[in-house]
Formats: sequence, C-alpha cells, structure tokens
Amino acid sequence: MQKEAMIKKLAAVKALAENGVGGEKETARRMYKDLKAKYGITDGEVAAVKEPAAAEVKKEFSDIAFAMWVLASNLDEEMRICWDYCPYSDKKEMCAECATNANIKDLKAQYEELTAQFERGCAG
Repeated sequence: MQKEAMIKKLAAVKALAENGVGGEKETARRMYKDLKAKYGITDGEVAAVKEPAAAEVKKEFSDIAFAMWVLASNLDEEMRICWDYCPYSDKKEMCAECATNANIKDLKAQYEELTAQFERGCAG
C-alpha cells in the first residue's frame, strides 16, 4: 500500500471524525487512530494534506462508517451478553460451543473485512 494514498484517506477519515454525526464520528475516530498506528503515520503528515470538503468525505465514508458503527454496537452487546449472562464458570471450555461466542467471532471477522475494504480503497 502506498503511504501517500493512506495519508490522503486518513485526512478524509479525520475530517469525518471532526464533522460527522453520532456513531459515524466515533467510528471514524477509532479508524483514524488504528490505521495511523498501523501504518506509522503522524498527525503532522495527515495535517499536511489539503482537507477535503465535508460533503465529499461524508459521501465517501458514510456507508462504511455506519456499517462499522453497527458492527461495533452489536459486538459490544454480544460481549456484554457473554460476560453478564454466561452460566458457566469455566468460560474457556464452554465458549467453543456457545452461539454468543460464535456471533462475536463473526462480528470481529466482519469488522476486519470492512477495515480491509477501506484499506484496499487506499491503493487506488
């Protein structure tokens, strides 16, 4: 992946994190922090990019941000169910057969796929 392309995408994500609404704002903040760390990009490098218009950013990222927010919310709820209502004291043994644990794994895989989809968009 080209670093310049990721920096440009991160500038757009940062703008959404600052100008978005509700869940998309929080999801964009998380994505910005995670990808910045993953690719070793500094705030200064992102700040050097001309900030895209808010409407442009929203158009490009609102669908994926919303999907990631929904996934994060669902994952949070499944984790609460797992730890608050699990009747087993030995969670390691029981998790292999647990439907809630299967849901958690599925949601994490979906999150990773959405992140990869975003990153692939940076290559072009």
